[in-house]
Amino acid sequence: MSLYVWAQIAGVLSLIAVLISYLLNNRNQYLIAQIIANVLYGLQYLLLGGTTGFVTCFIAIARTVTFYIVDKRGKKATFSLLLLFEGLMVLSGILNYAGLISLIPVAISCLYTWATWQPSYKVICIVGTIVGLMWCI
Repeated sequence: MSLYVWAQIAGVLSLIAVLISYLLNNRNQYLIAQIIANVLYGLQYLLLGGTTGFVTCFIAIARTVTFYIVDKRGKKATFSLLLLFEGLMVLSGILNYAGLISLIPVAISCLYTWATWQPSYKVICIVGTIVGLMWCI
């Protein structure tokens, strides 16, 4: 099979992981499903040659794993962690700039980074739905 077909398979699997994440009942389960989805999305971008998308997904995996670990320790992620991951997303966009279209994954990931940083599971789901629709662009 061609890389394009494998990329589409990864995309479908990542979409399934995202849909499952919204059926879960708590933040930690949601974050695990999102880690899986980001791994698959990153693979899809890599197979399609989308450098910005791949790097953004890699940062998103690190972000979500970090927030998951902080949550498991019973703490809240600090504002400096939010700034770190937002900064990494912006830096990624600057370094991988390939026209305005390459900024879309960066903007979406910055919005979603804020959503996963704050503690409300309801806000995560609302913003996650908006972000999911934005990925369709």
